Amino acid sequence: VVGIVGDVSERGRARDYAYVPFAQSPGGPVDIFVRTNGDPLGLTNGVRAAVREVDPDLPIVSLMTVEQQHNGNYSPYKVYAMSMAVFAAFAIILAAIGLYGVIAYNTAQRTREIGVRIALGAEAKHVLGLVAAQGTRLVVAGIILGLGGSFLVLRVIQSMLFGASPIDVPIFAGVSTLLATIALVAVWIPARRATRVDPIEALRAE
Repeated sequence: VVGIVGDVSERGRARDYAYVPFAQSPGGPVDIFVRTNGDPLGLTNGVRAAVREVDPDLPIVSLMTVEQQHNGNYSPYKVYAMSMAVFAAFAIILAAIGLYGVIAYNTAQRTREIGVRIALGAEAKHVLGLVAAQGTRLVVAGIILGLGGSFLVLRVIQSMLFGASPIDVPIFAGVSTLLATIALVAVWIPARRATRVDPIEALRAE
């Protein structure tokens, strides 16, 4: 036994890994790691010269830093992550537009009701508070159901993640706050417009 190492992350997954002497498993490419105190790329010529001294016929495929190798290994996953982020942004935009449209339409449908309330003596601020409270209850219920469904889905995909937590509190809080703000605006604008309806016209319509 030469030594013991911890689990190695290979393409985002943890796996057991063992190192054996080259004499026991000859053939195939060989990776040589060089530790430096300065810029690793500054020793490129020195590494090539050292390899040629051992065997001039050995081909050197590539020289790169560990950071460059790491970035190369994970570059496809970064593209996937960026693509998912773009699709997620579009999903949030579509959800926001749909949420605003539905809630604003439902609130606008109550224009006559709001006018009647004002005609019977209700103050505009009280009517706005009533409509906003009803809309807030719907928004809170929707956020709770959405977060609950998200946690259930994340428990399923958690096994596919390595070194990352599936529950990102800032993301959940940010999206929930954004949708809640849009929903409240969708309630406020039509309700505010409805409070300006002439009460006499509202009563005549009834």
